Amino acid sequence: MGLVGAMFLFYGSILLVFEARLALSTTHAEMDFIWRITRRVVPKELVEQHKTHYVHFRKKRE
Repeated sequence: MGLVGAMFLFYGSILLVFEARLALSTTHAEMDFIWRITRRVVPKELVEQHKTHYVHFRKKRE
């Protein structure tokens, strides 16, 4: 009985890891979308000064 409970706890922790990664990747996608939209409005000097942060699991689009 204890082993079954431990397995469910492990399964729950795996689900939480996947959920956290999904939340982080969607946050990065939203920020990329906002950056692409605001690049049209912001002065060119500010756009050139900005450096993006490296995220190891974000797909490069440019």
